[in-house]
Amino acid sequence: MLLTIDNIPFSKREPYYPESEYRIIAHDKNPQQSSYEIDIDLGIIRKITLSSKIPNTIYESLKITLQQINPKLNAKIYHSTLYNNETWKNHFNNT
Repeated sequence: MLLTIDNIPFSKREPYYPESEYRIIAHDKNPQQSSYEIDIDLGIIRKITLSSKIPNTIYESLKITLQQINPKLNAKIYHSTLYNNETWKNHFNNT
């Protein structure tokens, strides 16, 4: 298979491209685990964005839970507006 930007796993595409983030891809000979534990300093997290596909009540509950897990968390917690963003809707409606 020819490797192109469109078939690289987890490559950034519009409208996600200009985000500053880290992604981790795990590769192992054993069957894939559903999760991995990674020790990181939670103080380095500046922003958490939760999917706009989750209902607002779930978003609010998750936000409270995250703040309770780590009361010293300085990160802003946002509910993405991607799918409800008028700028993006208008962009694609006008093309």
